[in-house]
Amino acid sequence: AIEEARMEKVTEGAVIMALKRHAKKLREQKPKVEVIHRVRNISVKSELAVVAYKNSPHLSKVHQKLLKEAEEICDPFVTYSQGKSETTFVLSECLLPMLERLAANEVLIEKFTNLSSISVQLPDETVHIPGVYYPFIKAFAWERINFIEIISHFTELNFVVEEKDVERAFSLIKSLAREKTESQ
Repeated sequence: AIEEARMEKVTEGAVIMALKRHAKKLREQKPKVEVIHRVRNISVKSELAVVAYKNSPHLSKVHQKLLKEAEEICDPFVTYSQGKSETTFVLSECLLPMLERLAANEVLIEKFTNLSSISVQLPDETVHIPGVYYPFIKAFAWERINFIEIISHFTELNFVVEEKDVERAFSLIKSLAREKTESQ
């Protein structure tokens, strides 16, 4: 198709080089991203871990026991999410030994440590607005910031990122909020 459009023979190397030049131009022409809705609060929680297990009927009991034991720990962070085939815990790293002990018989899928969560508080009305998360996700992709997990609640959005990316991710989210505030 390229040869037909150009009406000449085209080598594979020429196509690769053209794509590389085009990719560089795309990165340089990164579109401005703007948050549609007002961000009320941005906070960071560090020293977190994410642990995913294959679903089992016992993991809800593990979660309950973990919460009970965590009550004795100062300012614990625990979220529990069960999907179709796996269950994920996002928790303070200090709770990791407890979880590993309580879930010793479970099938571990993956464990990540040295993580932080950036929480964004959104107004109540954003629940009814499609695409409210899109500017955040798009900005993360353009800046090549990976998130290990996204946790959403009614008006709270949490991005769990590696510790090495937390400052860039926080700055990015803050700049998105500032752009919207300044344009209002």
